[in-house]
Amino acid sequence: MVVVLGVLLLCWGTGLLHFIHVDSSHHTHSSQQTHVLSDRSKEAQTRQSSRGKFQKQKNLKKQTIAQKFGITSDDWRLVLVNRTHTRPEMNPALAQIDSRCAVDSRIASDLEQFLAHAQRIDRNVHYISCYRSVEYQHEVFERYVNDEMSAHPDWSREQAETQVKTYSQPAGASEHQTGLAVDLSSQEELNAQNPDLARKIQEIAPQYGFILRFPQGGEKSTGVGYEDWHYRYVGPDIARYITDRGWTLEEFIKHIDDVA
Repeated sequence: MVVVLGVLLLCWGTGLLHFIHVDSSHHTHSSQQTHVLSDRSKEAQTRQSSRGKFQKQKNLKKQTIAQKFGITSDDWRLVLVNRTHTRPEMNPALAQIDSRCAVDSRIASDLEQFLAHAQRIDRNVHYISCYRSVEYQHEVFERYVNDEMSAHPDWSREQAETQVKTYSQPAGASEHQTGLAVDLSSQEELNAQNPDLARKIQEIAPQYGFILRFPQGGEKSTGVGYEDWHYRYVGPDIARYITDRGWTLEEFIKHIDDVA
């Protein structure tokens, strides 16, 4: 009887011990599961954070040219004047730079710095022409037309005008009326300065906010042949962007809503 009771107690005790052992193992396993879930949660948060940063970077990459420069198509620096975008008299607020040159007062300081730098390259660089009223542009254009007809007696007026438009624009179609354009050269005649000097001036222009308005190869978009002296103010950042891509002002405006 005592032996049987002892066996029962032993069995019961063994069962208890087994129960305790199983319960302890279950607790340890649960703890491990909790730890694993916690790690997975942290990993998920990290991945989510990384995705968020990547999306932000992706969105930044997708910003348009307009967003990149904080501009709109009607920004004063981007006013477009050509034969397909004619304008009446604009009457900009002018600053007189010297006896030959007046420009929009907002660009006067940058223009003076541009000229000073150009004169360090060649002291003969000077202003040829800056602001012109629509009325004065009409006089200039007519004078050129008469010169061409005198040089070519067999030409019609239409032929003479077509020729003049390759280097000068009719009244209302010249951006000289904006006060943002300047002809700058070491010579008094178009495309007459040393090509190497012209290139050096073109290279420094963007840091002062200017682009060569009618570059070689740009005739398709501008409708005007190469002019080594005609510069247009658009602001330093935009000038660098346009120049780096070999664009014209027309092409920049065309792509303004494209991804930068």
